[in-house]
Amino acid sequence: MKKQLLMTAGVALATLGLSFAEENAAAGKEQPQLTPEQMEELMKQIQGQQSQPALPTMSLEEAKLFFSRNIGVNIGSQLKDDEMILKEEFLAGLNDALAGKANASEIDQAKMAGAQQVIQNIQMEEMKVEGNKFLEENKGKEGVKVTESGLQYKVLKEGEGDSPTVQDRVKVHYTGKLVDGTVFDSSVERGTPATFGVTQVIPGWVEGLQLMKPGAKYEFVIPSEIAYGARGQGSIPPHAVLTFEVELIEVIKPEAAEKK
Repeated sequence: MKKQLLMTAGVALATLGLSFAEENAAAGKEQPQLTPEQMEELMKQIQGQQSQPALPTMSLEEAKLFFSRNIGVNIGSQLKDDEMILKEEFLAGLNDALAGKANASEIDQAKMAGAQQVIQNIQMEEMKVEGNKFLEENKGKEGVKVTESGLQYKVLKEGEGDSPTVQDRVKVHYTGKLVDGTVFDSSVERGTPATFGVTQVIPGWVEGLQLMKPGAKYEFVIPSEIAYGARGQGSIPPHAVLTFEVELIEVIKPEAAEKK
């Protein structure tokens, strides 16, 4: 390591010296010598380029155990919530490949793509059925109102003042869930209200916000047609009915937004 460092330093010094020589020759000057301070600074830079993070102290077997286990943890973490995968069959396939009993080159890729599409189609149909059932049951609950678009809302707390319009911005706290209770987004959990334009959100929100007044808290149940529809969004599956608890903290008028 020391020998390599000295060789690197020598190359750097030679290069630096050549550069100085070329510049000074062009200017008709004598080549200056590096001062001890300049030499020390140069050596620090070279050592910094050569240094590497210290390796953990472990044997070959310990390193293999640690590395192998965490490769497994990494893959498992990515797949644990994937409902398309049967975990027992996944492990069986993995073990067969590791034992040399199966090979990726033997997989019928067209059939794999077809199987994936079949799973997705069936899951989307199940999502539709589940969503429609939830909407039908929810609309009969006490206090729930249904608009022409299909938006269902319930007033949890009334507010005061003017409702927002499509020209306004709003500050809100909210928690969004799937019909099975899974939270997919929450400003409440983040501890910071969200601020955005009334028209910058899904149609169900655009309509629902204009029903509210500052200080109000509503519960929205939004059909997929006025949410994310067939495309879904991130952790929100296609055709998902969404529920939100929304608190309208502030309505920000365009002139007030410009001043900010």
